[in-house]
Amino acid sequence: MIKLNLSLSSLSIKAITVELETRKADTNLILNLSNVWKKIEMAQYAPITAQNLEDTIRDTQKLIDELDAKI
Repeated sequence: MIKLNLSLSSLSIKAITVELETRKADTNLILNLSNVWKKIEMAQYAPITAQNLEDTIRDTQKLIDELDAKI
């Protein structure tokens, strides 16, 4: 959020995607962000198995590491 210069109130998948596109981020990175975002949103409203939770955490950590390296 800080590296992307986004305020908490403007934090959304669209705002992050636009900022990443502006910075010419890899398309796969943006797609991974979208996939992880959707998984997290679904987990808010639907039950999630322990395995799905572990997968989501692992995917999120990988995404954060990739974003940190690219930005």
